[in-house]
Amino acid sequence: MPRKRKNFEKIYKIISRCLIAVLLLCATLYYLIIGETDAPGFSHGDVYTAQDMEVHFIDVGQGDCTLLLCGESAVLVDGGEAQYSYSVLQYLDNHGVDEIDLMVATHRHSDHIGGLVGVAQEIPVCRVLMNDDNAFVDTDTRTEIEFLSVLETNDIPVDIARYGDVYAFEEMTLTVIWAGADGIENENEQGIVFHCQYGESSVLLTGDIGEETEDTLLAFDYDLQSDILKVAHHGSNYSSSYDFLRAVDPLFAVISCGYDNIYGHPGAETMGRLNRGVPYVLRTDTMGSIVFYCSADGKIDYSNGKDVS
Repeated sequence: MPRKRKNFEKIYKIISRCLIAVLLLCATLYYLIIGETDAPGFSHGDVYTAQDMEVHFIDVGQGDCTLLLCGESAVLVDGGEAQYSYSVLQYLDNHGVDEIDLMVATHRHSDHIGGLVGVAQEIPVCRVLMNDDNAFVDTDTRTEIEFLSVLETNDIPVDIARYGDVYAFEEMTLTVIWAGADGIENENEQGIVFHCQYGESSVLLTGDIGEETEDTLLAFDYDLQSDILKVAHHGSNYSSSYDFLRAVDPLFAVISCGYDNIYGHPGAETMGRLNRGVPYVLRTDTMGSIVFYCSADGKIDYSNGKDVS
């Protein structure tokens, strides 16, 4: 083979390898800069103002804890078990929260109100919203007594939730759409459910309700559709029915549960229903704390894990 031909083939191979390397580098940079976020809505690089709404699903193991921030206002919904009080307080401090405008105890099981005791002892709480203890059959647990005691000691006003109650903070509104009913003995079914609205962004927080209450809510003349659904009862198989999920039609579903918990949450049946009907299913046991950034025009982004500790 002529020497010129050989030289040409060597040059061709070198140029080809260089082009491939450049293409791989461009693809990597594209993934790192643009392809990092798989969620719809605005990217982390877009402008996000302090007046918009943040929804924090704080990792408290096998329990619930949700923080809503809008402007200068802070709403804390449940707090996990008592052992998570310090973690919740540290989380609040990390995010600049030194006062709670509204503390919500969806119901009085320890995995929801235990952590609230320590919070109410350490930072100012303007008002507490809870359900009617006269409706319960399993009252007077130690955790409940401690919670009620700290409210009394710190002279914190308490509202008993009623259907249709509305609380407004900046441009964010919380509407109670379920507060229990006479004749229901299961405390989970007596828990507070409320719909949070900020412009065109919406969140549905469901506590530990089961299909019984879900069916009741479906019968109400209320639009359940929400962008973000806090999945009821840590993903129990006895919640999140097909009909309820169709009515809510969420873009995101968040399950707050503990890793390898003894209850088997989230249940396989519920995960099947969620995965078939919800585009994005997120879990605190695998992702840590999860934060949604919601704009008034309905754009939503999220981050998780170490980014929001």
